[in-house]
Amino acid sequence: SFPTRRSSDLLRQAVDAFPEQVFVAQGFIGATPGGCPTTLGREGSDYSAAMAGYILGADSVTIWKDVEGVLNADPRLFSDAVHIPQLTYLDAIELAYSGAQVIHPKTIKPLQNKGIPLYVKPFLAPDHAGTLICGRIDTPIGVPILILKQRQVLISIRPKDFSFVLDESLPEIFSVFNQYRQKINLIQSSAVNLSLCVDDSRYLERVVDTLQTGVCLRLAQYETRYTSRKKALAQAAEAKQAFTILQREHEPDADRWLQEAEQLLYVLTHEPPTAPAAYNIESLQLD
Repeated sequence: SFPTRRSSDLLRQAVDAFPEQVFVAQGFIGATPGGCPTTLGREGSDYSAAMAGYILGADSVTIWKDVEGVLNADPRLFSDAVHIPQLTYLDAIELAYSGAQVIHPKTIKPLQNKGIPLYVKPFLAPDHAGTLICGRIDTPIGVPILILKQRQVLISIRPKDFSFVLDESLPEIFSVFNQYRQKINLIQSSAVNLSLCVDDSRYLERVVDTLQTGVCLRLAQYETRYTSRKKALAQAAEAKQAFTILQREHEPDADRWLQEAEQLLYVLTHEPPTAPAAYNIESLQLD
């Protein structure tokens, strides 16, 4: 947590010690409670300005950028991006969380706590109105927000026996993503399926390996599909061998299990490697 009381005392002392009305200070660099220099992380300069405004009870805070304010899309990707005159604090936080790079969510929070308006203006056109971020706005945004997130992977999870996706199983699933700090961007659930859209991070394979214990998944990505395909071939062959033994021992369901394994092996061996894959290998394995 931010040590606001100590920071407030130090900043107040520095401001009150001089008669000047204009102060120039760096952002991004701060200190630990023990006094050791440190950085404030991503967008630390904007956060420094927001915290200074919060501590001093500013009438407003202005952040200068290389764009005319907050736009409904990245102008480098969308030529028809338009300027948004006003946003609520909540809208700005949602935009930033979803991938908009103009303002970081942690910059908004201290200003929201005290209701301090935030102006985002272009430093090449200081007279431009920019974008006002405040508690309430006069008119709705009125334009769609377009955010392109690249390198996304779709993971679909369903129970082995096609039973319902129960609420008590969700914490276990989400804890795997939290364990590897894997951010979930979108969630869609149905009776027997849970689909998650996540960033393609370096921890993704660890997440997948962990989820494969007791769940069936598919990744909407070529490289991962091809790897899963090879694993599916090996697992299906092992399953066929095991079910053949059970058939000889007159296991009641062995005939059905063996037929499913043979069908899956046929699909895997005749399907082109580049074709989409969704192999329910877990349903062929004995519990």
